[in-house]
This record gives sequence, structure tokens and C-alpha cells, in this order.
Amino acid sequence: MKRSHLDRATVREIFRVLRGSFGSVFLEKFRTGKLVEGGPNDGRDVGVLEAMDVWAHKLRNLSAADVKHGLEATFKHPPSCDEFLTACCARDIRPPAPEYNQAQLEAPKMTREEAEVQIAQVKRAARGMRFPSDNVRKLEWAYAIADETARGVYKGGMHGKRMAAEAIRDSRKPVPESLVPFLTKTNMEDAA
Repeated sequence: MKRSHLDRATVREIFRVLRGSFGSVFLEKFRTGKLVEGGPNDGRDVGVLEAMDVWAHKLRNLSAADVKHGLEATFKHPPSCDEFLTACCARDIRPPAPEYNQAQLEAPKMTREEAEVQIAQVKRAARGMRFPSDNVRKLEWAYAIADETARGVYKGGMHGKRMAAEAIRDSRKPVPESLVPFLTKTNMEDAA
């Protein structure tokens, strides 16, 4: 197995914290009962050391911040390496909530009389605007295309002519003769 970027001391710390959280139940998952004889790991369980090597390999790409995040996670049961890895990588990222004062715009400072004058000016301006009372203004573009098509100077293509013809027809107005050939036929018209 390759050496990982995560050193054994970090993995030992992970095991220490998880053992502190879950007691010996965490280490019992890995114990084999065989102890190492001699060397720096004299007296340690072979299964626990192998588990540490596997964890070091699986967690090799994690940063110190990831490991810290995993150690701060809450587990119901002693986690497996994969569960711990998921906890290390899972982040609930939310943008910081704005403070109460930041979220509100400051109201303009004016007296009630000034506000009434302002409202009256807006009402006068709204009444002075001319709104079309029918579809004529909304269809000016379509009638312009019909006129240019009738004179033979329209350069917009078939799609523009068809859109103009359909817009006029949909408004229940008579379609100019120059645009009638560009209307799409319905299935009923084809059957007749």
C-alpha cells in the first residue's frame, strides 16, 4: 500500500477522538487479538494498526480542515472509514444571513404633506399617459410587414410574414391579402 499524505499521527488522533466519543466499541470493530511483538508498535493490536493504515490511505486526499470538519460531525454509531470520509467532505454551505439593519432599505425622510404632494404628482403623470384602447397599436408591426409585403419591399423572410399574419388573425382582425398565403393551415382546412 502506498504511503499517504495523511500521516499516522493524524489517523491516530482521529482514532483517539472517536474512541473518546464511543469508548472501546469503536476499537473493537478492528481488534483481532493478535499483538505486535517488538518494534515501535510492540503490544499493539494488529487489526487496529491495519485499520489505521487503511484509513490513512482512504483519507489521503483530505486537508486538515476536512479532517477537523469530520471530527466535529455527530455520529449515532461508531463510523466506518467511508462514513467518516463522507462527514469530512459534506458541507452545508449557506451564504451568511444579512444583519437585520442591512436587509432593510432606509425609508425616505419626508413629511406627510410632502408624501401626499409626491403621490398626487405620480397620479397626474399616470393619468396623462396614453394607453392603447385596442389591439391596433400592438399590431402596428404586423401591418407594417403586410404593407411592405404588398409593395414587394419586405426583406425579413418567410418567418416574419407568417408571424405577422398569425398575430393579425389571432386578434380576430381581417388578415391583409398580402399575408394570407403565409398563414399555416389547420388539419380541418387540409381535409376540406
